[in-house]
Amino acid sequence: MALPFPARRCCPICGWRGLRFLRSPGTARDRGGCPRCGSRQRHRHLWLWLERETPLLSGAALDVLHVAPEPGVEARLRAAAPPLRYRTAEFGPEHGTDLVLDLQAIDLPDACLDVILCNHVLEHVPDDAAAFRELRRVLRPGGWAALQVPINGAATVEEQPGDDPAHRLERFGQADHVRIYGRDYLDRLRAAGFTAEPVLYREQIPEREWRRFGLTYDLQEEFGLDFDALREPWEVWRAVA
Repeated sequence: MALPFPARRCCPICGWRGLRFLRSPGTARDRGGCPRCGSRQRHRHLWLWLERETPLLSGAALDVLHVAPEPGVEARLRAAAPPLRYRTAEFGPEHGTDLVLDLQAIDLPDACLDVILCNHVLEHVPDDAAAFRELRRVLRPGGWAALQVPINGAATVEEQPGDDPAHRLERFGQADHVRIYGRDYLDRLRAAGFTAEPVLYREQIPEREWRRFGLTYDLQEEFGLDFDALREPWEVWRAVA
Protein backbone atom coordinates (compact mmCIF):
# COMPACT_ATOMS: atom_id res chain seq x y z
CA MET A 1 0.00 0.00 0.00
CA ALA A 2 1.35 3.42 -0.92
CA LEU A 3 2.14 5.76 1.95
CA PRO A 4 0.21 9.08 2.11
CA PHE A 5 3.54 10.93 2.49
CA PRO A 6 7.07 10.59 1.10
CA ALA A 7 8.99 7.86 2.96
CA ARG A 8 12.15 9.62 4.12
CA ARG A 9 13.41 6.80 6.35
CA CYS A 10 13.84 3.07 5.89
CA CYS A 11 14.98 0.24 8.17
CA PRO A 12 17.41 -1.98 6.23
CA ILE A 13 16.62 -4.88 8.56
CA CYS A 14 12.82 -5.20 8.38
CA GLY A 15 12.02 -2.89 5.46
CA TRP A 16 9.88 -0.40 7.43
CA ARG A 17 9.40 2.92 5.65
CA GLY A 18 8.21 6.19 7.18
CA LEU A 19 8.94 9.79 8.10
CA ARG A 20 11.35 9.29 10.99
CA PHE A 21 12.65 6.79 13.49
CA LEU A 22 11.39 6.90 17.06
CA ARG A 23 12.73 8.94 19.91
CA SER A 24 13.66 6.51 22.66
CA PRO A 25 14.67 7.05 26.29
CA GLY A 26 18.21 6.21 27.29
CA THR A 27 21.67 7.15 26.15
CA ALA A 28 22.43 8.83 22.85
CA ARG A 29 23.52 5.59 21.21
CA ASP A 30 20.14 4.00 22.02
CA ARG A 31 17.99 6.50 20.10
CA GLY A 32 16.35 6.20 16.72
CA GLY A 33 14.37 2.98 17.15
CA CYS A 34 12.57 1.36 14.22
CA PRO A 35 8.78 1.47 14.81
CA ARG A 36 8.40 -2.07 13.43
CA CYS A 37 11.34 -4.24 14.51
CA GLY A 38 12.73 -2.02 17.27
CA SER A 39 16.22 -1.90 15.76
CA ARG A 40 18.58 0.74 17.09
CA GLN A 41 21.07 2.57 14.97
CA ARG A 42 23.90 0.21 15.95
CA HIS A 43 21.78 -2.79 14.90
CA ARG A 44 21.15 -1.24 11.48
CA HIS A 45 24.81 -0.36 11.09
CA LEU A 46 25.77 -3.96 11.96
CA TRP A 47 23.20 -5.40 9.55
CA LEU A 48 24.46 -3.32 6.63
CA TRP A 49 27.97 -4.63 7.25
CA LEU A 50 26.84 -8.25 7.60
CA GLU A 51 24.72 -8.06 4.46
CA ARG A 52 27.18 -6.22 2.24
CA GLU A 53 30.65 -7.15 3.46
CA THR A 54 30.55 -10.70 4.85
CA PRO A 55 29.72 -14.17 3.44
CA LEU A 56 26.99 -14.67 6.05
CA LEU A 57 24.15 -14.36 3.51
CA SER A 58 26.03 -15.79 0.54
CA GLY A 59 24.08 -19.06 0.57
CA ALA A 60 26.88 -21.02 2.23
CA ALA A 61 25.98 -23.64 4.86
CA LEU A 62 27.57 -21.93 7.86
CA ASP A 63 27.24 -22.82 11.54
CA VAL A 64 26.27 -19.56 13.25
CA LEU A 65 25.93 -18.75 16.96
CA HIS A 66 24.15 -15.48 17.80
CA VAL A 67 24.58 -14.45 21.44
CA ALA A 68 21.95 -12.10 22.92
CA PRO A 69 20.34 -11.77 19.49
CA GLU A 70 18.92 -8.46 18.31
CA PRO A 71 15.27 -9.28 17.40
CA GLY A 72 15.25 -7.82 13.90
CA VAL A 73 18.60 -9.34 12.98
CA GLU A 74 17.53 -12.69 14.44
CA ALA A 75 14.37 -12.71 12.31
CA ARG A 76 16.34 -12.08 9.13
CA LEU A 77 18.91 -14.77 9.90
CA ARG A 78 16.28 -17.35 10.84
CA ALA A 79 14.68 -16.67 7.46
CA ALA A 80 18.04 -17.56 5.87
CA ALA A 81 18.12 -21.00 7.52
CA PRO A 82 18.72 -23.28 5.74
CA PRO A 83 21.36 -23.11 4.38
CA LEU A 84 22.50 -21.30 7.55
CA ARG A 85 22.63 -23.54 10.60
CA TYR A 86 21.61 -20.77 12.96
CA ARG A 87 21.32 -20.93 16.75
CA THR A 88 20.81 -18.28 19.40
CA ALA A 89 22.12 -18.24 22.97
CA GLU A 90 21.66 -16.35 26.23
CA PHE A 91 22.93 -16.75 29.77
CA GLY A 92 19.50 -17.64 31.21
CA PRO A 93 16.54 -19.75 30.03
CA GLU A 94 14.05 -16.91 30.46
CA HIS A 95 15.10 -15.40 27.12
CA GLY A 96 13.79 -18.33 25.07
CA THR A 97 16.93 -18.82 22.97
CA ASP A 98 17.98 -22.10 21.36
CA LEU A 99 20.84 -22.57 23.83
CA VAL A 100 21.65 -21.44 27.37
CA LEU A 101 25.39 -20.78 27.57
CA ASP A 102 27.90 -19.26 29.95
CA LEU A 103 30.47 -17.53 27.74
CA GLN A 104 33.13 -18.14 30.40
CA ALA A 105 32.69 -21.92 29.92
CA ILE A 106 30.86 -22.58 26.65
CA ASP A 107 29.25 -26.03 26.56
CA LEU A 108 30.08 -26.69 22.91
CA PRO A 109 32.85 -28.75 21.28
CA ASP A 110 36.03 -27.26 19.90
CA ALA A 111 35.98 -25.77 16.39
CA CYS A 112 32.25 -26.23 15.81
CA LEU A 113 31.26 -22.76 14.54
CA ASP A 114 31.97 -20.67 11.46
CA VAL A 115 30.49 -17.39 12.70
CA ILE A 116 29.77 -15.86 16.11
CA LEU A 117 27.72 -12.69 16.57
CA CYS A 118 28.14 -11.36 20.11
CA ASN A 119 27.48 -7.64 20.33
CA HIS A 120 27.25 -5.56 23.51
CA VAL A 121 27.57 -8.65 25.69
CA LEU A 122 31.17 -8.85 26.88
CA GLU A 123 30.92 -5.72 29.04
CA HIS A 124 28.47 -7.75 31.18
CA VAL A 125 30.75 -10.81 31.63
CA PRO A 126 32.82 -10.93 34.85
CA ASP A 127 35.77 -12.90 33.40
CA ASP A 128 35.99 -11.58 29.86
CA ALA A 129 39.44 -13.10 29.30
CA ALA A 130 37.90 -16.56 29.79
CA ALA A 131 35.05 -15.61 27.45
CA PHE A 132 37.50 -14.50 24.75
CA ARG A 133 39.36 -17.81 25.02
CA GLU A 134 36.13 -19.79 24.84
CA LEU A 135 34.84 -17.88 21.83
CA ARG A 136 38.15 -18.54 20.09
CA ARG A 137 38.04 -22.23 21.04
CA VAL A 138 34.64 -22.93 19.46
CA LEU A 139 35.48 -21.16 16.18
CA ARG A 140 36.79 -23.23 13.30
CA PRO A 141 40.07 -22.17 11.66
CA GLY A 142 39.20 -19.26 9.39
CA GLY A 143 35.94 -18.61 11.24
CA TRP A 144 35.10 -15.10 12.38
CA ALA A 145 33.22 -13.25 15.09
CA ALA A 146 31.61 -9.80 15.30
CA LEU A 147 32.29 -8.63 18.86
CA GLN A 148 31.11 -5.05 19.38
CA VAL A 149 31.43 -3.39 22.79
CA PRO A 150 31.14 0.17 24.13
CA ILE A 151 34.51 1.93 23.90
CA ASN A 152 35.64 4.95 25.90
CA GLY A 153 39.13 6.28 26.52
CA ALA A 154 42.57 4.77 26.15
CA ALA A 155 42.44 1.86 28.61
CA THR A 156 39.75 -0.48 29.89
CA VAL A 157 38.35 0.40 33.32
CA GLU A 158 37.19 -2.57 35.40
CA GLU A 159 34.64 -2.90 38.17
CA GLN A 160 36.13 -2.54 41.66
CA PRO A 161 35.31 -4.68 44.72
CA GLY A 162 32.34 -3.19 46.49
CA ASP A 163 30.91 -1.45 43.43
CA ASP A 164 27.12 -1.40 43.58
CA PRO A 165 24.69 -0.73 40.69
CA ALA A 166 24.80 3.02 41.35
CA HIS A 167 28.61 3.05 41.08
CA ARG A 168 28.51 0.96 37.90
CA LEU A 169 25.92 3.26 36.38
CA GLU A 170 28.11 6.27 37.13
CA ARG A 171 31.36 4.67 35.96
CA PHE A 172 30.21 2.58 33.00
CA GLY A 173 26.94 4.15 31.89
CA GLN A 174 24.81 1.12 32.77
CA ALA A 175 24.18 -0.58 36.11
CA ASP A 176 24.72 -4.12 34.81
CA HIS A 177 28.06 -3.40 33.11
CA VAL A 178 31.21 -4.55 34.89
CA ARG A 179 33.68 -2.54 32.78
CA ILE A 180 34.04 0.08 30.07
CA TYR A 181 36.46 -0.96 27.36
CA GLY A 182 39.20 1.25 25.99
CA ARG A 183 41.45 1.19 22.96
CA ASP A 184 43.24 -1.83 24.41
CA TYR A 185 40.22 -3.96 23.45
CA LEU A 186 41.96 -5.29 20.35
CA ASP A 187 44.94 -6.34 22.48
CA ARG A 188 42.60 -8.34 24.72
CA LEU A 189 41.20 -10.17 21.70
CA ARG A 190 44.67 -10.87 20.31
CA ALA A 191 45.80 -12.24 23.68
CA ALA A 192 43.09 -14.90 23.29
CA GLY A 193 44.46 -15.94 19.90
CA PHE A 194 42.28 -13.89 17.58
CA THR A 195 43.44 -11.86 14.63
CA ALA A 196 41.45 -8.73 15.48
CA GLU A 197 40.71 -5.61 13.51
CA PRO A 198 38.35 -2.63 13.71
CA VAL A 199 36.23 -2.33 10.57
CA LEU A 200 35.49 1.37 9.94
CA TYR A 201 32.38 0.55 7.98
CA ARG A 202 30.83 3.98 8.47
CA GLU A 203 33.36 5.34 5.99
CA GLN A 204 31.98 3.01 3.30
CA ILE A 205 28.31 3.99 3.73
CA PRO A 206 27.18 6.73 1.30
CA GLU A 207 26.13 9.94 3.03
CA ARG A 208 22.56 9.67 1.71
CA GLU A 209 22.21 6.33 3.51
CA TRP A 210 23.14 7.80 6.89
CA ARG A 211 19.97 9.87 6.73
CA ARG A 212 17.77 7.21 5.14
CA PHE A 213 18.72 4.41 7.52
CA GLY A 214 18.76 6.55 10.69
CA LEU A 215 22.44 6.21 11.51
CA THR A 216 24.45 8.45 13.82
CA TYR A 217 24.93 11.52 11.66
CA ASP A 218 21.21 11.57 10.90
CA LEU A 219 20.36 11.48 14.61
CA GLN A 220 22.77 14.31 15.33
CA GLU A 221 20.87 16.51 12.91
CA GLU A 222 17.35 15.47 13.90
CA PHE A 223 17.72 15.20 17.68
CA GLY A 224 20.51 17.71 18.34
CA LEU A 225 22.94 15.09 19.61
CA ASP A 226 26.62 15.90 19.97
CA PHE A 227 28.35 13.28 17.81
CA ASP A 228 31.73 13.98 19.40
CA ALA A 229 30.26 13.16 22.82
CA LEU A 230 29.02 9.71 21.85
CA ARG A 231 30.98 7.09 23.79
CA GLU A 232 30.80 4.37 21.19
CA PRO A 233 32.73 4.55 17.91
CA TRP A 234 30.63 3.29 15.02
CA GLU A 235 32.92 0.45 14.18
CA VAL A 236 32.49 -3.28 13.79
CA TRP A 237 35.10 -5.16 15.82
CA ARG A 238 35.91 -8.27 13.80
CA ALA A 239 37.94 -11.16 15.19
CA VAL A 240 39.20 -14.01 13.01
CA ALA A 241 40.20 -17.44 14.31
